[in-house]
Amino acid sequence: MKAAEHGADNIGMRRLVRIGWLPTLAFATLGALSMSESECGVILRYGSSATALLFVPALWRWYVASQGRPRYGRAALAGAAAANLMVILPMALAASLTGTRPTDPFGEGLGNLQILFFIVVAVATGPIGAAAAAIVTMIQRLWSRSPAESNPEPDAPAAGLSGALIAILVAPFVMLTLPTSLERKLPHGSVDLVALLTCAYVCAIPIGVVAGMWWSKIGRALWSRAGLAFKIARSNLRVMTER
Repeated sequence: MKAAEHGADNIGMRRLVRIGWLPTLAFATLGALSMSESECGVILRYGSSATALLFVPALWRWYVASQGRPRYGRAALAGAAAANLMVILPMALAASLTGTRPTDPFGEGLGNLQILFFIVVAVATGPIGAAAAAIVTMIQRLWSRSPAESNPEPDAPAAGLSGALIAILVAPFVMLTLPTSLERKLPHGSVDLVALLTCAYVCAIPIGVVAGMWWSKIGRALWSRAGLAFKIARSNLRVMTER
């Protein structure tokens, strides 16, 4: 029994490495290139690649390619969320620990509006991550010998994870809605962005998970019924007008 479990664990680990190495390499390289400027601190220089190493393999193994071949829609969502985390988490940590501010002219022009800068970064990194993930998925699908997915409909856990990833993308916007009492000031005068971002994630991610699972179990069926009722009503209206 233990030997069988050990063998299953080995197979799972080999599958994790086989599926996750290419996207992890791609996103870690993107992170290293995006933070390669000499004035970046240690956290900013290596934080993006470290975040990619932490999140991308698991996302690809248990979400993007959970049913065999990688799926474009899931890959785009996972790539957008991963790119968002790769930039925002190191920036928030560096700003909270050292008071480091964005060093590019746009960031300096914003002054203390660090939250607004986070939103701009979130909007910019999402499409880049989604595009990179789509390219990786295209390459993996060309290499993959796995059959096409037999169950295109997402199960509840996958739908919940989709909601969580969407919540990660929305979290910087949630930061704007949090009470000002949560904006704890640090000794160097800047906002504790780690605490504020954590509050945003704590607020947004559970809602995203519940919404995703609700959509998988109930919302999709209601939407299908509403679409069917609309088609029937339109057909009946057409028959009545033709008389």
